[in-house]
Amino acid sequence: MIVVENLSYAYKKEDGTKEHQALDNVSFHVKKGEWVAIVGHNGSGKSTLAKLLNGLLVADSGKICIDKTELSQETIWDIRQGMGMVFQNPDNQFVGATVEDDVAFGLENQGVPREDMQQRVEEALALVGMSDYKDKEPARLSGGQKQRVAIAGVLALHPNIIILDEATSMLDPKGRKRVIDVVQSLRQTLDMTVLSITHDVEEASLADRLFVMNGGRLLYEGTPADIFGTVTDIETLGLELPFAEKVKRALAENGIRVPEQYMTLQELEEWVCRLLLNK
Repeated sequence: MIVVENLSYAYKKEDGTKEHQALDNVSFHVKKGEWVAIVGHNGSGKSTLAKLLNGLLVADSGKICIDKTELSQETIWDIRQGMGMVFQNPDNQFVGATVEDDVAFGLENQGVPREDMQQRVEEALALVGMSDYKDKEPARLSGGQKQRVAIAGVLALHPNIIILDEATSMLDPKGRKRVIDVVQSLRQTLDMTVLSITHDVEEASLADRLFVMNGGRLLYEGTPADIFGTVTDIETLGLELPFAEKVKRALAENGIRVPEQYMTLQELEEWVCRLLLNK
């Protein structure tokens, strides 16, 4: 669904000289229906990559193909019709007086007939669990609710790909979990490809694959088990380990033999329960 080849981009000063090399020869692919999380500390190139994929920035070199179509000035609008983007602060995406108006905004811009528009708005709000709030003002919603409305606005456009650019970073743990649960459910229901730009390793650990970026380069890629179970310098890259891995290390430091393989939080809980029952 997404193919990136030798992508590079540098931010420029006003005189045109290079200020900062944000991406340096990055290549990867993402399969249809896959959830890929891109992690890295601030300045690693994650958000620049998201903007390049959506054509908000133009690469200095390299190639981007979305669903077998190469991104260019001629194809950018067609590609954007199949790609939705949810940003860090949902307030920046709201334009409607009510939740319903806001979700309909993108459809109005595309000239979707009113009858179809109403149906798609209702379907999108139902998918994210916000149907009861359709007449509410977006400003009166909680952070998690706002982000779900922002996702509904994207879903109403029926995209093949959704990009979450730090979309959960401003939410509390409960709001973050609700948004991620919605994304997981939608991906399975709609066979949608998800690209999650995040610094939250707990969120990233739920993805099918992880890309670890540093200094504009793609350092590692693999499953969460591959990355968190075998990569030894995760913390030196400015990333935390998932909570389950931290617990395992603490147990090992206290003389308890723990499994070597990577474990999710649920798997660790089950293992600890078995350990206690056997004592």
